[in-house]
Amino acid sequence: MQFGTIFLSFIIIYVTMVFTEPCRLSRAELLSYRTTLLTPAPAVCDLLRHLRLASYCTRRGCRAGRRTRDRPQHNVNKQRSADSVIPTICTVRPDKRQLMYQGKRDTRQRVLQPVMITNVKNVNVCAEFIPSLYVLNAAALTKPGAIEHLSADLRSYSSDVAVITETHFKAKHADSILAVDGYSAFRRDRPKRKGGGVAIYVRTVLQPVIWTYSHDDRTFELLWIKVGTVIVGALYHPPKSSYQSATLVDYLEACVEEIGREYPDELIVLAGDFNQLDDKLVCERTGLLSIVHLPTRGQNFLDRIYVSQTSYSTVRVVSSVVKSDHKAVIAYTENNECTLIKTSSKMVYRRRTPAQHALFLQHAAAIDFDSIKTHCDVQTQFNNFYDTALYLLDTFYPQRTVTLTSRDPSYITPIIKSMLRRKNRLLKGRRGYCIGAAHRQSHYAGYQTPP
Repeated sequence: MQFGTIFLSFIIIYVTMVFTEPCRLSRAELLSYRTTLLTPAPAVCDLLRHLRLASYCTRRGCRAGRRTRDRPQHNVNKQRSADSVIPTICTVRPDKRQLMYQGKRDTRQRVLQPVMITNVKNVNVCAEFIPSLYVLNAAALTKPGAIEHLSADLRSYSSDVAVITETHFKAKHADSILAVDGYSAFRRDRPKRKGGGVAIYVRTVLQPVIWTYSHDDRTFELLWIKVGTVIVGALYHPPKSSYQSATLVDYLEACVEEIGREYPDELIVLAGDFNQLDDKLVCERTGLLSIVHLPTRGQNFLDRIYVSQTSYSTVRVVSSVVKSDHKAVIAYTENNECTLIKTSSKMVYRRRTPAQHALFLQHAAAIDFDSIKTHCDVQTQFNNFYDTALYLLDTFYPQRTVTLTSRDPSYITPIIKSMLRRKNRLLKGRRGYCIGAAHRQSHYAGYQTPP
């Protein structure tokens, strides 16, 4: 039956295609049939399904599946705007991480507390305030980390004014590069030639201002700053200068004379790197006094400080944190001397060990203390007992000395310091023994015993 029906259908289609006139349709007409296509009657669709000739009658996705039908309906926003015709689903999806850890762990409180750090020292500025000085040839502040190292030095030595030479700053370097917290920076760069340059750092609370010579000459690397009742000058005299040394001395003399006329009662401070400039000549021509009497680079007295009055009681040459072949010079008055200067003191202690206790008890057991009572005088008996006890104490617990510094923590006692010294000594001895053994082993490695 099915075979006959299929055969008859093919005959009808063949006869229709052969004896019917051909029909040509355009693209638009074909597309029109696409939209006007009617759905076949249900009876026809059932017959075609029964004959397995038309599977298109079942539209895919028109009813979806059972899981889709059973899915809960969401709130669909049916209000469509003119720009968008796609409906949106308004739902809030829960965070999987919150569901995972819900009820499993407690929220921990933050234990770190912010610490406020300030680098500004409380400076009591009075009419006769004289700032502390810090002088250094930095050999380029443009090096990586040089500004940070300088800031650490200024904070450690509590310096109010810092004179820095050989900054190597040029016009391309912004002022923000050389800024130090709590300080105002003034600089004078070397024009056209590389290297050189001077800078002065002054605490901002001191309200510094620039003082300029009436016949200022940019040839000389000299900068003047007025800080209260003190006028500070920073000078760098290079080894190979483009001017004569006598010309520089004349210029310094003229500057000091003009400052003396404008501010007759002010203190004049001239500091920096003078290199091979004659110290006596500068003192004779300017009338200033040199207060640095220690070498700052090898055996050479290059970095100096000249003052018009002997106001600084303490002048030291120290090693700077900034990487430079020069040492720094710090100067203080009696009122502003830094308390962080390292001081040393020798402390006396007696070492006590179990071995010493054993030897002391062994020796004390053999002592006859009844011999002390032979004298009738009580004072004499006490003196004899005291001498015997002191002899035992000095014999079995002798006095030792160790050096403590002001930078040691408060819990470092003389006994602890001696133990640390002994540990370091043993470590160095062990290291030396290992190095010597390795050297001997390598020395005799190729040695062979003769037959």
